Amino acid sequence: MRKVAIVTGANSGIGKEISRGLLLAGYEVVMACRNLTRSEPVRQELATETGGKVTLMELDLSSVASILAFVEQIKSQSLSIDLLFNNAGVIPPHSKTTTNGIEYSMGVNYLGPYLLTQKIIPHMPPGGRIVNTCSLVYKYGKIGPDLFKPIDPKSYKPIRVYSHSKLAVYLGMLNLVPVCEERGLLINSYEPGIVNTSILTMHHRLIDFLANLFFRPFVRTPRSGARPALYLALDPSIQSSGGLYSRAKRKIKPSEKIPMEWKGQLKEYTELILTELKNKQ
Repeated sequence: MRKVAIVTGANSGIGKEISRGLLLAGYEVVMACRNLTRSEPVRQELATETGGKVTLMELDLSSVASILAFVEQIKSQSLSIDLLFNNAGVIPPHSKTTTNGIEYSMGVNYLGPYLLTQKIIPHMPPGGRIVNTCSLVYKYGKIGPDLFKPIDPKSYKPIRVYSHSKLAVYLGMLNLVPVCEERGLLINSYEPGIVNTSILTMHHRLIDFLANLFFRPFVRTPRSGARPALYLALDPSIQSSGGLYSRAKRKIKPSEKIPMEWKGQLKEYTELILTELKNKQ
């Protein structure tokens, strides 16, 4: 029986290893990537290594138009999506915005995946699963009315903004639990720990040199970082939604620092901004 999975950010790091694991498990994989030229050699490598079917499709999570076009491709091909991995993530070193004027980390790490998930859910059969990559730093994030607004370059702090976006991933995807349960889908999140991927690059010559020398050799490999994601997607023991899982594949209790009323506030802010952006399309 045909089984299809979408993996965002599949051309490197954890996304590449998730794709490899799915192909070996018998899934067809749609690599959803922004840069097709850079991603094609990875697609060929995975296809040759596993013998599986790997399709490359363009998806820029910083663009509402790109997300909607991607979903139209899925629809036009009548694809039934069994698994969706919201894996792609960024930590911009400097303040920037998406093509729609949204703070870039929030746009790519949270708002884009949230919209993508909303649009893909109708194309998923009962029993489908959605897996979201969170982060240890989510517990330092905050939710407020200025969440999606551009940030003054003078006050921009990459890790702080990244924390906000990953908290939004966790709480925002909880807001999708009811619709997933109605359709017989599972949706969960996990934090992979500190993994040796390009997202650790700070774009500072000295810091990156020292990190490559003394830090990267001792952190987790992308293949190790992908294991909890594959566990949430493939293990039959996972029977409920809304969980946050550790790199050790254990369900963890959310940080007590996070007021749960932020979940409702985030839903309101998210729907307002998405309505505004869709009206501009």
